[in-house]
This record gives sequence, structure tokens and C-alpha cells, in this order.
Amino acid sequence: VVISSVVLSRIFNELPSLISPVEETYLALRHSYRFTNTELLAIRATEVAETAARDLHLLTRFASWLYFGGMELSGTFTAILQGAEECKAAPSDQECEWSKDLPCDCDWNDFYVRGNGMTCRTYQSGSRHLQKVHFGAQSQDTG
Repeated sequence: VVISSVVLSRIFNELPSLISPVEETYLALRHSYRFTNTELLAIRATEVAETAARDLHLLTRFASWLYFGGMELSGTFTAILQGAEECKAAPSDQECEWSKDLPCDCDWNDFYVRGNGMTCRTYQSGSRHLQKVHFGAQSQDTG
């Protein structure tokens, strides 16, 4: 009992001298972490702001060129084919009659056509003039 009480009293006396440096080191590391984290977040925010400013500058230049006639739009830029009304009641997109008439050149190697077992055609005079943006839509059953 005497030995254990002596050991406990020494530990009790030495412990505060060990805790103080550890606490100071912990606080220094915590401060360093906060500073580094804040610095990295500031760098990231700067990069995001630079990208947004660059994109805004480019879009402003393009818009001014279009607005004041420095660039002209092509005639096919705004051509969109849509089949929302025709396909909304079809049971599946493969069964929509409107989508069966869309151009599909075998040279395009379309992954959607290959994956769904659809057929494509070969156009002798080329099919570049047939490429247009198109969309179809189906209603979803909510039940």
C-alpha cells in the first residue's frame, strides 16, 4: 500500500508538467490546421471566381459579336425536331411512330440504336444535313 501511494503521489505531481506541453502542442496544431484549411478554401474560392469571371467575359464577347453583327448564326443552329405530343402516350420509346422516322445513319455508330436493337440506314448521298437536335417525351405513370 505504501509503494502504491508513493507511485500515485509522484504521478499526481508529474502529470501537470506533462499535460501542459501536450496541451500547448495540441493548440498549436489546431491553430495551424484552421489556418491551412482557411487558406485552402480561399484559394478554391479564388479559382471558382476566376473561372466564372473568364466565362462571363467570353459570353459577353460572343453576345456582343452576335448582337452587333460580328458573327452570324447558321440556319441550322436553331432547328429542333420535337415529338413530345406524338410519343407521350406510347408504351415505350421504341414503339413511338414519330421516333421511327428519325434519321439514323449506320456511319454514326449510335450507341442508343445499337443498345436497343434498332435498325439504321445507309445514306448514299451522306446524312450530315439530316443531323438535328431532337427530343421526344413520354408521360410517366404516377401509380
